[in-house]
Amino acid sequence: METAAQKKARIKYDKENTVQVHLKLNVHTDSEIIDFLNTLPPELGGKQGFIKRLIRDYIHQTESGDLS
Repeated sequence: METAAQKKARIKYDKENTVQVHLKLNVHTDSEIIDFLNTLPPELGGKQGFIKRLIRDYIHQTESGDLS
């Protein structure tokens, strides 16, 4: 359990250093995405790590001209 001081420090850190991006998925039309994300093994970094890796790979491909 975090103390009040730890909570205050975490909130301050998050406010100064992080941004949250929310992804809304429809359970009917996006079910394959939901199922895939829910079965990601930990070594892939979980949902957040996997999505960040996909984005970074895409950025790298576009910067190097590898995209068709």
